[in-house]
Amino acid sequence: MLRSILTASLIVGATGQSLTVPSSASGRDGTSTARIAGFTQKQRQQILVAAGPMSSATGREITAITFRRDGSATDTRPGQSVLSIWLSHAPVADPLEAAAQFAANRGADATRVFLGRIQLGASPAPVNPDAVTWTGADVVAIPFSPGFTYLGGTLCIEIEGEPVAGQQSTWWPADHERDSASGAQTTLGQPCGPTAAATRYTATADTSSLRAGSSLGLSAMAQPFSPGALILGIQALPTPLNLGFLGAPACTLEINTDVLLPTVTGPRPHPGWPGFTHQRLQLGNQAASMGAVMHAQWVHVEGPAITTTNALRLQIASAPMTLPASVVMSDVTLGAFPEAGKVSPGMVPVFRLTLR
Repeated sequence: MLRSILTASLIVGATGQSLTVPSSASGRDGTSTARIAGFTQKQRQQILVAAGPMSSATGREITAITFRRDGSATDTRPGQSVLSIWLSHAPVADPLEAAAQFAANRGADATRVFLGRIQLGASPAPVNPDAVTWTGADVVAIPFSPGFTYLGGTLCIEIEGEPVAGQQSTWWPADHERDSASGAQTTLGQPCGPTAAATRYTATADTSSLRAGSSLGLSAMAQPFSPGALILGIQALPTPLNLGFLGAPACTLEINTDVLLPTVTGPRPHPGWPGFTHQRLQLGNQAASMGAVMHAQWVHVEGPAITTTNALRLQIASAPMTLPASVVMSDVTLGAFPEAGKVSPGMVPVFRLTLR
């Protein structure tokens, strides 16, 4: 049976000790923001935290978890959601090596510690981001029954959730901490064709995912339902190849073709917009991946014309990540919860565990 709507008061004073992850963000705003699965969209998520940040919880029972709103965001909007939460000892020794497949990160001792409704509060934006509190509408506090005894190693927190129909919050960004290691994106050449006439660039990358072990997100724009291909290459061409011989004299190929992936753009997400195509590439988490360079460019058939996007030179962060945690988040779904998600190593929600 679903539990009644929760408030933070349910767990205040329930135990004598708590643990904040990461501890450095206990009294300040985290360095990033992101969603928690189920708060505003139907999603599945895993949060993987290494033994180091969890050391003071070893041998203790985890009886609750509290998530905090992002201090830099605007006013949050109230709502209700239904969540299921499982805790387990992950088979992954290092969270930075998390897999995109949820089953690969889930421990054999996975225990469902919560099934019920949660209340998302309306919290005004603080004047000072670091002034966000661990009480009231600034947090979502969730008690566990049964609790879960943490024995060491990587903790896996798995969440499945969706908003309650008619009572959905449309904005409740959660505070996150993100490792400072970052890669770099450089644009090569210019796009051509009808879509390029309305925008400066037609291909982009999620630069926050340019880190070893991440799920690299690449996106391109073209007319809706345009077939095409994503070209991946180790090197750029020393001289761009003009496609005049294919009837496209304004278009150039900027990179070598080492990998070719067929794609097609989707429908217009809004009137007047182009179609989009999105690709997710899993980057290796080996040390050899750090600092590596790759290139990407799309070729499309837009109506009768062959067109190209701008090309991208993508360099993976060369510095190692020092935040021993990862998040795996599925795409938003209207059906069954996905079996795989986007891996974001070196990232974690700012949360507090209540211990007994």
